[in-house]
Amino acid sequence: MKPYNAYANDVVSGKIVACDLVKLACQRHLDNAKLLPKSRFKFSEELADYYINFAHSLKLSKGKSAGNYITLQPWQQFMVASIFGWLEYRDEQWVRRFRKVYIEIPRKNGKSTIAAVIALATFIADQEGGPEVYCAATSRKQASIVFDEVKSMLKAGTSVKEILEIDSLVIDLKHGIIYTNVLLRQVMLSVIVPLKVELSEYSFLDSDDEDNKYSETKNE
Repeated sequence: MKPYNAYANDVVSGKIVACDLVKLACQRHLDNAKLLPKSRFKFSEELADYYINFAHSLKLSKGKSAGNYITLQPWQQFMVASIFGWLEYRDEQWVRRFRKVYIEIPRKNGKSTIAAVIALATFIADQEGGPEVYCAATSRKQASIVFDEVKSMLKAGTSVKEILEIDSLVIDLKHGIIYTNVLLRQVMLSVIVPLKVELSEYSFLDSDDEDNKYSETKNE
């Protein structure tokens, strides 16, 4: 059984202690896999594994484990799998089911790391032409925490460059922008930007996934 499915089972059974909202998320995952109409919704282990493996190709940049490849814990795998593994059949094609995600993690549990992983997943692993990813917070300094983690991951090793055949990578420290030319598609301009938002607005990591559509054979 995949770690993310095993985690959901263990939470629902009580083997892993979790809060009510996590229990509900795990129960939804298990129930949806069994009860939702297959013609409308499906969970793709292939896609879930693709994004988890992408995360494992990145390196940690802080602490005693700096320089080592990321190994997502089961609860982190469950988050990534839930976001990227669920698909919905809409407008005659399979697209990502969840387009808005809210995640709460206690301090010192890798919030910036998992946020950077998700940012890079939508920035690179989606293989979308000219993606835009925004790291937003109530101050530019706060928003730059995830942005700096993204830069560190890209600079820490060559595995991502080798996997995605990145021809060039320019990190503009002055303006806070990362540009890449990716050979998987036609040359494209991509950008990750840290932003300041007002308190009345939500902090978010977002990509223009309205057009981010997946076919049955995308990741074969």
